[in-house]
Amino acid sequence: MTRSDPSLGVLGRLTPAPDEDAGVPGASVDVLLVQHDGEFAASICDVLRRRGFTAVVAGSGEEAQEALRQGCAPRLVIVDLEVPGSGVRGLLERLRAEPSAGGSGFVVLTPSPSTDPLALGVDGVVMRPVDAAELIEVVRRHCGRA
Repeated sequence: MTRSDPSLGVLGRLTPAPDEDAGVPGASVDVLLVQHDGEFAASICDVLRRRGFTAVVAGSGEEAQEALRQGCAPRLVIVDLEVPGSGVRGLLERLRAEPSAGGSGFVVLTPSPSTDPLALGVDGVVMRPVDAAELIEVVRRHCGRA
């Protein structure tokens, strides 16, 4: 089930797990995915949804910040290092500064095996192309279920 009501703003892209109503601002979700490629984001959300996780997709850093300002409280924020805009370090700092991201874990998607999570201050790295089993394991560690 995909919400498309424009009045929900960024949260209108919420893709809740079957039979779960997490489409209201302020809802706790499992994953906030910052990914500019809509098709790739849809694939990731499909994998997550089939395992019972909920996800919000933000197409840019600004959309991710707006989702957090609207009350999206993700357990895990996944940021693609290839999202256009300002540097990823600045984006990660801005997202961490949002109060609703206070308890969130942060993971980056990267095409480079040399990406150092410590240098970015994140909890982990998922390589692109994304292996579904690896993605689910990372999300499970941060969300503690499914």
